[in-house]
Amino acid sequence: MFSIKSFAVIALPAACILLTACPQRDNTNFCMTDLSCRKAAEQGNANAQYNLGVIYDTGFGVDQDDAQAAFWFRKAAEQGNADAQFCIGEMYEDGRGVTKNYAQALFWYHKAAEQGNAAGQYGLGELYRTGKGVTRDNTQAKFWYGKAAAQGNADAQEILNEMKNH
Repeated sequence: MFSIKSFAVIALPAACILLTACPQRDNTNFCMTDLSCRKAAEQGNANAQYNLGVIYDTGFGVDQDDAQAAFWFRKAAEQGNADAQFCIGEMYEDGRGVTKNYAQALFWYHKAAEQGNAAGQYGLGELYRTGKGVTRDNTQAKFWYGKAAAQGNADAQEILNEMKNH
């Protein structure tokens, strides 16, 4: 399954290119460090909250801390950050930093998926295919995998092919 760890590895290099200025200069740009993100995150900047979640999730320059990652992902998710919505959904699905809760995973994956987030769409497909937190529904699984696959998600494409052959 697509995971925050693999997502962060893919997303971080591009994010580092964009995140060159500190929040003191522009509240929408910030450095990729705990200290520079923390101030902007505490002031309610959803992008800083999401990035602080990534920092704690990956241990990028700090001790890895699932509870802190979940805290900051949720803050950003509540403000509509689709990447954070996927990440907190995955944390609920896996029970990392929060109590495992498939209903919450479904809720957050759905929020992300509705915004066109391919990882959230894939996550929904997984929950529907496996019946975690929902009644197993291959029609819904194929729908969400199809949306993710249309955006180039190779895992979704592979599972769709497997589902067609069975």
